[in-house]
Amino acid sequence: MQKSDNDDHQRRVRYNGAVLTTNQTVKGTMFKDIPDVCVIYISRFDIFEDNCSMYHVDRVVRETGKTVDNGFYEVYVNAKARDGSDVSELMEVFTDDNSYSSKFPITSENKKHCKSDEGGIETMCDIMQELIDESNAEGREEGREELIIQALKSGNSAEQVAGFLKLPVEEVKRIEEKILAKA
Repeated sequence: MQKSDNDDHQRRVRYNGAVLTTNQTVKGTMFKDIPDVCVIYISRFDIFEDNCSMYHVDRVVRETGKTVDNGFYEVYVNAKARDGSDVSELMEVFTDDNSYSSKFPITSENKKHCKSDEGGIETMCDIMQELIDESNAEGREEGREELIIQALKSGNSAEQVAGFLKLPVEEVKRIEEKILAKA
C-alpha cells in the first residue's frame, strides 16, 4: 500500500508491470505467449481525485475511442474513499486499526489474530524480522555490486577486484559484463 503521494505513481505502476513481465517470461518467448499482467496499486490517497474506490485504466485509441488490449491491466485502489462499495469497506479494514467487517470475516479474523493473540503477534514479529533481514541483505548486495563497479571503473581487472574483495572471479566478471552491456 502506497502511503505517500510524492512520486509519479502511474510510471511506478508501468515500471513494476514491466519488471513483473520480465521476471515471469523466459528469454526467447514469443510475444503472443507473454503472460498477462494486472497491477493493482493501492494507495492511502486518491490518485485521480474523483473519490472513487477503484479506477480501471484502459488503453484507448485516441482517434477512434476503441479500447485495445496488450495484456497489461492497471487498477488503482483508493483506500481513502468511503463510497459504500465492497472495495471501500475492505480498504477500511486494511487501513483503520479498529475496523472489522462481517463482509470480510477471514480478513477481519486474521487481522484480529495478528493484533491481539500472542501467537499472531509472534507471527507478525517473525514476518517483520524476515522482511528486515531480506532488506538488509538486498542493501548489502547492492553495496557490494556498487563497490565492484567502482573498482572496475577505476581500471582494476576482474581478477584484481575479486582478490581485493575475496569474491569469486565469476561474480565480478558477471557484473563487468553488465557494465559492458550498458556501454
